[in-house]
Amino acid sequence: MHSMGTRDPLMHRITKYLAVASAMNNKDGKSNGKTNAFVQQLILRLLIIWLVDCPSAVQCFLDAPPHLTYLLELLLNQSATICTRGLGAVLLGECVLYNKCIESGKDAFAIVDAISQKTGLSLYFSKFDEMQKSFLFSPERFTEQCKPFGRLISAEDADQNDANGRVNDDHPILVSLFDAGFVALVGSLEANIRDKFVEVYSNPKAKVAVVPAELERRRGESDGDYINRLKSFVEKQCSEVQVM
Repeated sequence: MHSMGTRDPLMHRITKYLAVASAMNNKDGKSNGKTNAFVQQLILRLLIIWLVDCPSAVQCFLDAPPHLTYLLELLLNQSATICTRGLGAVLLGECVLYNKCIESGKDAFAIVDAISQKTGLSLYFSKFDEMQKSFLFSPERFTEQCKPFGRLISAEDADQNDANGRVNDDHPILVSLFDAGFVALVGSLEANIRDKFVEVYSNPKAKVAVVPAELERRRGESDGDYINRLKSFVEKQCSEVQVM
């Protein structure tokens, strides 16, 4: 392959490959869903393990602002598979859970606020629930008898997988790498991420300089309209905390 630019830390280069896999198209302009979903899930798995209990890795990941933007957009990407969006949500959650950064814009509160503003916390946590219902994370998968490694997928099965957003989820390599240990790790991370989000919302940093746009009074806005908008904003935040 041609060089992809200047020298980068390995984590940044791998994340760049992840973004490329998301955007890569066939010659006819259509996304190569099966291949790209396979690559994305493998890279996301690697990054999730890399960031576990490693604040320095989280800081390295957040040193490149486009990384956070990419993950937020991935959650809203309807062409991505259920597992791809779910793993992206886990990776975002680790950026909060293991965040020890004090720099404005990179601290845990800033990441939670970015998620809330971009996707809303309800939609964010729904990605965990959807992923847990997918084939790779189904508890029944580990109780069933192992299928032959060389199993072929029929055209009907492939169409059904595409319809369910689970493209290539039963690829032999994915099945072997998304083993019981990794599935259990993701389950424990989800529980800790939910607790951490509640903690961050309950104890926001007093010195956070960025105020959500909804809290600022708009030009020409009457007192009544401003109060109603603030009330609506607070109700939304309370609702999202209850979801967590």
